[in-house]
Amino acid sequence: GIEVAYLPAVRSVTFQAARYGVPWEALKLLLRTPQITSITFSDSATFTRVAPFPADAFSMTFTLEELSYPTLIQTVVVKQSMGHLVTMSDRREVKMTCLSPLVLGMRQTARALTLPMETSPLREMACLDWPEMRRLHLGGSFSRDADQWIPTALPTLVRRMTNLQHLELTAALPIWTTILCPVLGRAPLTGSFELRHLRSLTIAHPDPEDAIFSTELPSLTRLSLRDYPRHYDGRAEPYYYERWRSPIPSATRVLSMLRRMRPYGLTELELVYSADESDSELLDFVTDRLPMLRHLELHRYRRTSHDIVKYRDIVRKLSTIPTLVTLRLNLDFEDDPGPYIGDEEPPGFSRYHSRLIKLGWEILDLLDPCPRLEHVALVSHGTQPPSIWRPFYRSRRDARVPHGDRVNM
Repeated sequence: GIEVAYLPAVRSVTFQAARYGVPWEALKLLLRTPQITSITFSDSATFTRVAPFPADAFSMTFTLEELSYPTLIQTVVVKQSMGHLVTMSDRREVKMTCLSPLVLGMRQTARALTLPMETSPLREMACLDWPEMRRLHLGGSFSRDADQWIPTALPTLVRRMTNLQHLELTAALPIWTTILCPVLGRAPLTGSFELRHLRSLTIAHPDPEDAIFSTELPSLTRLSLRDYPRHYDGRAEPYYYERWRSPIPSATRVLSMLRRMRPYGLTELELVYSADESDSELLDFVTDRLPMLRHLELHRYRRTSHDIVKYRDIVRKLSTIPTLVTLRLNLDFEDDPGPYIGDEEPPGFSRYHSRLIKLGWEILDLLDPCPRLEHVALVSHGTQPPSIWRPFYRSRRDARVPHGDRVNM
């Protein structure tokens, strides 16, 4: 921290590969340097059990504008740190103790926050105004007791951030919870509340009754109503399905959310849903009511394991979108074995992946009516999460050579 004073052009600091974590005293040196406006903690650098910790979070103020702390789901139960065995509960306590003063001290200047949902001081944050906040990302996992306080605290916090431009809520739902992700809550909005500047909205496991879907969002261009972790990975990985729920909304519910929102200015859209009798109506809404749509990602799950995916009908509907540039499809094909864990391939794994390549080129051909389309991508599962997108480019159609891109969980 001392060296930063001699580097006047430095504005941001990133902590990486901190074997024993980042002590609070070292962090305070940076916070006392006015030129530093952004601090990022990588996945390999977090807080450690080193005293002293701050006593009064509300008494501190910083000029920090951006803070990013890892939001990945914890997959390690215990860890050796500073010569002591540290449990997951210990680590959560440490993060809560150090994140509270750091985040709350930024309340007047914060413009961008990326924080773990489980250990952030959301209840305390909800008591304060955040006049400069533009970007908020809460990820990781909800806490076990989220049912008791999240439905009140999280909507209250969002309503205090009226200048938000980007909001991303991608937190897993523990099996001990019953809630869906609340943004503005189910209570009716009073007055003329709106998020006039919101451009991008991502919600994992949205609540169809949430007031966000009845709120004016005139600047919205990107919308993602998704799952987290990915449903297909959750079905294959015991660590996921033994700890987190994966409620997938029906096509009917997703359609009701879109109709209430009227997001006619969207250029990017991601939807995760389970097929039902509103399947065709949902696709009609996407193709007919979103005249500026350029990037579309659909995760459509079959209602039962016996259903056959009529992918040609789906793709032909989508081929009527003249503005489409990229299309990502996870259609839950009936012969898709999904991801697998271990060294032994499940029956039909190699056969399906050979078929997937043929499907990709066929789907690309069916999308010929889309004049601006660059590529279509299909989900391809591997030996462990995460899966990959396998794109099929128009420019490579003659060679018929697909390429793989890592999928974002």
